[in-house]
Amino acid sequence: MSQAAQVIQQAPQGAVVPSAYSQFVKTCEYDESMISGPLGEQVMMVGGEEVPIMDILFNVVLVQAGSVTNKKELQKMINKFVIYGTGSDMDGPDSFVDDKLFLMPATIVGYSFRNYDGVYGEPGARLACWSSDGLKPSYRVTSPFGDVCGKMVDGNLRPVCPQAQWDGNNKPKCSMHVKLGFIDVERKIPLVMSLHGTGISAANALRRSYNTIRNVAKLKKKSINDYVIEATVEIKGAYSLPVFKMVEADPELRVRDLIPLRNYYIANLFTRKPKDDAVVEDAAPKQSLAETASAEDVQAANDASGFDL
Repeated sequence: MSQAAQVIQQAPQGAVVPSAYSQFVKTCEYDESMISGPLGEQVMMVGGEEVPIMDILFNVVLVQAGSVTNKKELQKMINKFVIYGTGSDMDGPDSFVDDKLFLMPATIVGYSFRNYDGVYGEPGARLACWSSDGLKPSYRVTSPFGDVCGKMVDGNLRPVCPQAQWDGNNKPKCSMHVKLGFIDVERKIPLVMSLHGTGISAANALRRSYNTIRNVAKLKKKSINDYVIEATVEIKGAYSLPVFKMVEADPELRVRDLIPLRNYYIANLFTRKPKDDAVVEDAAPKQSLAETASAEDVQAANDASGFDL
């Protein structure tokens, strides 16, 4: 059984599960008495309001111009954030399109690696080797390039496989992906965003901003929970990047009221217990139509780190 599965199994009901991959909320619980309603229709009282409990995670992607050239229905989404439910289409009727998001940081959901034998995103590129946990190749890979992909050092994932490291000025052939978990403050739903390439730099900048604001909050006799992430879009020529900035929350957002909801989703969705106590690993990941960031600056992945809330 994997480290992640063991940790999840041992966690008491209502407790936040510590991540096997990164640092985040360590000792925090939610009050189960705040949840009511039959299974599938449950709600949580958040600031006196009944908020529906989601049983799926919502994806948020930043649509790249080069990824939708042959899909006219998606071109209106270029350089915008698109939120859609797991199992739904990005351009479906239930999706949301925004230029700016206000997010509450939750956790790093996990890391992964992908190694293509062609140019990523181009026709014919085949996924030759991949890791679903950032630590070792997937058992589905028939001919892995190595036995170990990365290792955790002080809460950070460091590439170990030569394929995932820089060779002089030559970029790594294997790209690191980090999946971040957030709460959409306005919609009160759980979001996941996958970042790679220059998107890793955006995640690192968020970590630095988060750590700075956490100390600024202490000086102001406030809490980090009085701040939110303002996510905007920076267009850089042919591609765009997410920009994460920690800002003091508008009191009308009532961010502190969302703490139990965030903790619930960390325990029940972001770190969900595998079915039948089995370690379920995804099949080969498919190329996304709109993964955030280009293939540039993968070296920044070496600084990838979690949120210590």
